[in-house]
Amino acid sequence: MITIIPTPHGVGVRLWGTFNELHGFYETIEHYWNCLEEASDPIELQRDNLLASSCYDIRHAYMGMRNIAKKHPVTKAEGETNTKRAYKTTKTKVDYKAKRGKLSKLMTEEEKKTAGIHELSYDFACRITRLFQYLTEDAEYKEFVMSKQLYRSGTSVGANVRESKHAQSDADFLSKLSIAYKEADESEYWLNLLHDNGYLEDKQFDSLKKDMDRVLKVLTSIVKTMNKKVHGS
Repeated sequence: MITIIPTPHGVGVRLWGTFNELHGFYETIEHYWNCLEEASDPIELQRDNLLASSCYDIRHAYMGMRNIAKKHPVTKAEGETNTKRAYKTTKTKVDYKAKRGKLSKLMTEEEKKTAGIHELSYDFACRITRLFQYLTEDAEYKEFVMSKQLYRSGTSVGANVRESKHAQSDADFLSKLSIAYKEADESEYWLNLLHDNGYLEDKQFDSLKKDMDRVLKVLTSIVKTMNKKVHGS
């Protein structure tokens, strides 16, 4: 059963549910959105944007990409105990590199110039995965919060692009790539945040930003074209 509780100030809601429940809820709203006629006035446009944003957030929720508040807050004593456990865990150094398999070769700059969105988004996901491993395991100053957000949004771009291959309609295809665009835009935000706070050197950032801009450019072009085809605008 899905539980929906208004937030304290009434600006949103909190959702609880199993993976299957949230996934079903997402599919229902998305199906309803795809069946709607083209928006013709500001109120209908707000409706469409609200439904699209709801699908986006619910999708994150059932993928485990949104923090959900605990029903029972952690007490100070429990918090101190958890902190001590975490501190003890970090003392044991693990050689993660020795446990990894062989890394696949990334695309060259020449290959990227002629690659499609499927190849570009997958290559970018590989780079983000390796960046996440570096920031959480290998870097001198490890970072776990922003890097995890970037890891989730950066790999989700390619996942949504992949899903679009099996879209049931033009509207469904547009929906998948619109979500991919939002994920890419969010990834750019986390990249900037990591760079501006000293976790990424200029050379690392510039290289990733170049790939990010390339993915955004291609997605923007596709979404604009599909909007004209689906909505005539």
